[in-house]
Amino acid sequence: MGKLLLVEDDRLIAGIYQRKFGAEGYQVTTVTDGEAALRSLEAAKPDLVILDIMLSKLNGIQVLKALRGAEELKDVPVIVFSNAYQPKIIDDAWQAGATMVLMKANTSPAKLSETVADLLARRESGGVPESKSAEESAVQIEQRKDFLKGMPGFVERFQELHRAFLAAGDEAGKQGLLNDLHRAARSLTGGAALVGLTMLARMSETYEALLKEMHDKPSAITVSTIRTSTQALGFLKTLIELGDQLPSLSDFEPKVLVVDDEEISQRAALYALERAGLHGMTAEHGETALIRASDHNYDLFILDVDMIGLDGYEVCTRLRQREEYRDTPIIFVTGLFDFQSRAKSSLSGGTDLIAKPYCFVELTVKALTYIFKTRLSKNGLL
Repeated sequence: MGKLLLVEDDRLIAGIYQRKFGAEGYQVTTVTDGEAALRSLEAAKPDLVILDIMLSKLNGIQVLKALRGAEELKDVPVIVFSNAYQPKIIDDAWQAGATMVLMKANTSPAKLSETVADLLARRESGGVPESKSAEESAVQIEQRKDFLKGMPGFVERFQELHRAFLAAGDEAGKQGLLNDLHRAARSLTGGAALVGLTMLARMSETYEALLKEMHDKPSAITVSTIRTSTQALGFLKTLIELGDQLPSLSDFEPKVLVVDDEEISQRAALYALERAGLHGMTAEHGETALIRASDHNYDLFILDVDMIGLDGYEVCTRLRQREEYRDTPIIFVTGLFDFQSRAKSSLSGGTDLIAKPYCFVELTVKALTYIFKTRLSKNGLL
C-alpha cells in the first residue's frame, strides 16, 4: 500500500492514526517532533507524509522546507494536517510546498484516508482503493466511546490549568500556563474531529486560537479576553457532557449582522466571523440595521454601542420588541468596559459584550459560542 510518515506531537492522535493506517495495509512510521521527522525522512524514505504544523524543536513549516530541498524527497506528497487557526500559517504551508492542507477540526478519519489513497494513487498511476466508509463508521463509533470515557479527567485537568492561570501573579507563570492550556485545546480539537464530534471540534479550535493569541501577544490578555476565555471553557465542558447528543453541522449556515458606523470596525468583525465559517453582513447605522433585520432572519447581532443616531442600546431594545428576535443573541461592542456598561447592556436586552479594541479571534470565539448555544437550545439540549 505504501510507506507513510506521520508527524504528530499528540501521542493519542498519533497512536489512533497509526493503528488505522496500519490496518489498511500501510507501513507507518510515527514521530512526535520536527527533528525526529527529518531523521525519519532520510531513513524511511516515505511515499507520503502527514505533517502537523505545531511541533517542538522544529515546526512543520521548517520540516516541509527541508523536505522540499532534498532532491530525493522533493516530489513526496505532503498533507499538512493541523489545528493551526492563523491564516498566515496556512499560507506559509502552501508556499513551503504542501500538497494538501487539511484542518483537523473539519476532517474526518475517512476523509484523511481517502485523501492519502488518492494522492498515492496519483503518484503511482494506479487505482484508488475501495472506500471503507462503512468500516470507518463502525470504528469511529468505538473511538467516540473511548474518547468520551476519558473526557471527565481531561476536563478536570483543563479547569485546573485555567484556575492556575487566573491565579498566577507573574508573567512567566501566565505564559507557561497558557502554553499548557493551548496544548490541551489542540489535543481536544484533534480528538473531537477524529471521532466525528464536529461542533466540539469547531468550538475547541477557536478556543485554541484565542489561547495562542493570548500566549503570543501578552497585550491581548485583558479583562475582556479572560472573560471570553472563561466562558468558552465552560461551554466546552457543556459540549463534552452532551457528547453523542451534539447535532450535526452539515446544514450550518448562520447569518450575523454587524452594526457599526466605522468601516474599519465592520471589516474587522467580518474577518473574525469569516474565520468561524459564519456569514456576516453589515449595517452602518442603527436605522439601517432595523430595516435589514426585517429583510433577513439573523442568528446573531453584533452592535457597536456608540453610533450616530440610534445607539446600540436603542437598537437592541427595538429588536427585542420583535417576536422573531426575542431570544436571538446580541453582543455589544464597547470601549467602556466597566460595570456601568455591563448593567446598561443587561437592561436593554443584550446577551453579552466585548471590549474595544478586541483581537479578532476573541470575537470569533464569542460569536461561535452564542450561535452554538442557540442551536443546542432549539434542539432541546440546553
